[in-house]
Formats: sequence, structure tokens, C-alpha cells
Amino acid sequence: MAGEFDPDQHAQRAADDALADARVFGLGDEEIDGLREALGRQQGRKLWARHLPAFEALCAAGTQWRRRLVFTAAGPLELVTGLDYCALKVALDILGIVLTPASWADLMVLERAAAGAMNGEPPPLGWDD
Repeated sequence: MAGEFDPDQHAQRAADDALADARVFGLGDEEIDGLREALGRQQGRKLWARHLPAFEALCAAGTQWRRRLVFTAAGPLELVTGLDYCALKVALDILGIVLTPASWADLMVLERAAAGAMNGEPPPLGWDD
């Protein structure tokens, strides 16, 4: 049926967009490879319809991440701390994405997992089940 939501096509477009955005915003080859690997592990997984608003919000948040610089014995390390909620609200308003309290909670779960992945942390327990 024309216009029907195709989760596989949507996921592939989102993965392609994520990789392109990562390059534009200066992620290095090692980080890009890590992102590509993480996205590849998700191939064939389905997005439940109830999670679509949170997923769309996370995609809209592409440039709205807060970072901090941590100094370690090995040198400075930039870590993602989470989303900038004020900037995210502007992006969501412009795009007309409305989040319910439940979809906001889903977004926060995605945010923690995405920040962890960007910081090189292993996936949460059960994430790859």
C-alpha cells in the first residue's frame, strides 16, 4: 500500500543520515566505524509503532548533544553527557513532533543508550538480546 510505513526503509534512511551527520559534525574514522558497527547490529530489528515518536525525536536531536571535556592521565577526553533539552524543544516544535510523557520516557532511554555508545561504553544489559 502506498504511503505505508516501512520500518526497514526508515531504519536504513536513519542509519545513512546518522553516518552523514557524524561526518559533518567532525567525528573521526574510529567513531564512524563504531557507529556503523552499532547501526549494523540493529539491522533486521523492528521499531515498535509506540516508540516511533521517541525515535523521531532522537533523530531530530542530531546536533543537540551536550559534551564535556574530562582530563585524564592519557590526555583530554570529550564525553557526551546527554541532550540539550532546551535546544531539543526548539527542534521538536519546529518539526511538529509532540511527545507524550510515555514517549518522553522512551526518548530518555534512547538518549542514555546513544550517549553511552558515543562514549564507547558497551550496550546496556539485554540490549543485544
